Amino acid sequence: MVHIEHETAKQLALDITSTHLAIDKALADLATLTYSVIDACRHSDASLAQSQAAIEGVANGLTKMVDARKGFMHAHRKIAHRHSKKN
Repeated sequence: MVHIEHETAKQLALDITSTHLAIDKALADLATLTYSVIDACRHSDASLAQSQAAIEGVANGLTKMVDARKGFMHAHRKIAHRHSKKN
C-alpha cells in the first residue's frame, strides 16, 4: 500500500491545479495567436503558400497543446485513481 503524507498530497493537488490552469491559458493564448496570424496574413502581401505555412504552424502548435492537455488529464486520473484505491 502506498501512503502519501498529507502535506505532500496537498502540494501535489496544488501543483496539478496550477498545471491545469497553465495548460488552459496556453491553449487560450495559442487560439488568440492563431487569430492574429490569420489576420496578419489577410492584411499582408504574403502569398497563399506563405500564409498557409504560417497558419499550419500555429494550428499544429494548438493541436499539440490539446494533445498534451489530454496526456496530462490521463496522468492526473491515474494518480487520483491509484491514490483513492490505496486509501
